[in-house]
Order: sequence, then C-alpha cells, then structure tokens
Amino acid sequence: KLNSGFGLQIYSDDAAGILKTLNISGLYSYNVRVNDDLNIKIGAEVGMVQKQIAWEKLTFFDQLDPLLGAINPTKEITPASFTKRYLDISSGILVYGSRYYAGFSIKHLNTPDESFQGINPNINYGIPARFNLHAGTEIVIEDETAQKPGMYIAPNFMFAAQGPYKQLNVGAYEGMRNL
Repeated sequence: KLNSGFGLQIYSDDAAGILKTLNISGLYSYNVRVNDDLNIKIGAEVGMVQKQIAWEKLTFFDQLDPLLGAINPTKEITPASFTKRYLDISSGILVYGSRYYAGFSIKHLNTPDESFQGINPNINYGIPARFNLHAGTEIVIEDETAQKPGMYIAPNFMFAAQGPYKQLNVGAYEGMRNL
C-alpha cells in the first residue's frame, strides 16, 4: 500500500500589472499508521517563485508635485533586474486519529530573499518563517443509535506567528453523524 501523497501547485498573481508572481511547487506527504487510532503524517513543499516588477509603473514620493502630481523623475535606485527568482521550502507534521488532530508547520523555512534591490542585506533577512500550530477534537454530546443520529461538538484552534505578527483563531462547530 502506498502511504505517500504527491502534489503539484501552480499559481499566478498579477497585481494591476505592477507586480506579477508565479509559484510552482512540488508537494510530498508520507503517512505512518502507528495503531488503529493514531497516525502521523509528515509533509514537505519545495517551490520556485518568480516575481516581476514593472518599475516604470511605480510612483515614488520624490516624483510628486503638490499641485501637478507626478511630474519629477525619481531618485530611487532602479533595480539591476526587474525579475527575482527564489527557492521557497516548507514542512509540517500532523498527528491525528478518528476524533482528534494536532499539527505544526513552518512556511518559508529557508527565509527566501524576495528583494529586487538587495542593496542593504541588514534591512531584511528574507521572508520571515511562518509557524503554525493547530489542533482540534470531537466531543460526543449524544451517541448515535438506530433511531437517531449522534451529535458532537468540535472545538479547534489555530495559532500562527510570522515575524512580529501573531494570530490566534479559536472556534467550535456542532455536527451530526448520519444514521
């Protein structure tokens, strides 16, 4: 039995013709069944990202005249290249059973540099790694019988941190098991 999963992800974004992004990623996961109610799944993503900037469409503060708008040439340093390519690596692990799950993942594990300028590496060390932690369970409220479906409530949370930013989502939903 194959305990692996494979994937290919391709996406493209065009931000008003100013910044275009293309990402092509390969994904792999492997599932280990520890026992009847415990599985461990590990996964990895390796992607190549290409960004292109239309420098001529940008307007900088030094180009603006208070009355006439953008009329002055900019003193900003034009990048040597309007295209940036970089490798982006992510990984994660999920532990799960029939009524619970918990996982941890890291996006941008290699903190890739997406800067077009690259003139001062001390300003930015690349895209900060994003850490995600999530978990949830199903709590049976009413057991399923031959006459009626079972009911459960499923509390869950997700915590994400990237650079100085942090986010916590907490929630729950109610469900019914069909007869």
